[in-house]
Amino acid sequence: MVGSPFHPVMSGFTVDFHNHLLPGADDGVEDAGEARLALEAFAGAGISKIVATVHVDASILERASAWDEWTSRTDVAWASLREVARKAYPRLQLFRGAELKLDAHASDLSDERLSLGDTPFVLVEFPGRMIPVFAARLLHEVRAAGRIPVLAHPERYISRQDLLTEAREWRGVGAYLQVNHGSIVGAYGSRVQSAARELLENGLVDYLSSDFHGRGSPWVEESADFLESLEGGAEVLSTLDGNAQRLLRGKEPRPVAPLRVRRGALARLRNWFGAA
Repeated sequence: MVGSPFHPVMSGFTVDFHNHLLPGADDGVEDAGEARLALEAFAGAGISKIVATVHVDASILERASAWDEWTSRTDVAWASLREVARKAYPRLQLFRGAELKLDAHASDLSDERLSLGDTPFVLVEFPGRMIPVFAARLLHEVRAAGRIPVLAHPERYISRQDLLTEAREWRGVGAYLQVNHGSIVGAYGSRVQSAARELLENGLVDYLSSDFHGRGSPWVEESADFLESLEGGAEVLSTLDGNAQRLLRGKEPRPVAPLRVRRGALARLRNWFGAA
């Protein structure tokens, strides 16, 4: 089979390290055919480096049978995805990773299948939609285990208090924050969009990535267009993509400048009355 032509649209983003492309491994793409379409969507958006992540619960790390089942299943899915990429997009650089749900203490994170592309970084998420009371401690434990935590989609959790306060606390224990492309353009609803843009406005977003499950859009181009429409947005986009490239080299991110996000008239009125 001849590889498909690789003609990206150059959205400004070149790296995606949060997605669910391993065929049949979790709630993402179901088979090799869907995986190929997902890779096509990324290639069309200008993505040239992908870390394929798969869900894993921290609670199975100490259960040998569950861990063996997960590794066997994901090893097969990884081989399948690599073969799809080799045939369809041979110029695409593909790496392996996981999205670790912190549903238990994670003291041993030495297996490279848990890291993002064989780097010190590990993508983590909280269980459920609520931020746990001990969230900062969980992130600190990942650091203590010798890994650098990157918290996936903080904008999608329901905060117990103030999201900005909690986000600063997480960063204070050594975690970095990854917001979804779709969040800032409203793909998950207005509440999530507002939270994502608030994090951007306060310089608390270290990375953008897709969390693409192989259906719909990865929202990469739409996210890039939105950022580039803002004053200073092109520079922020460049820093965010540069941070993802640094991640693949095992380097921590550079600070991302706060970004003034233009709001609609209704949002401005709500803010004005709320401050009055």
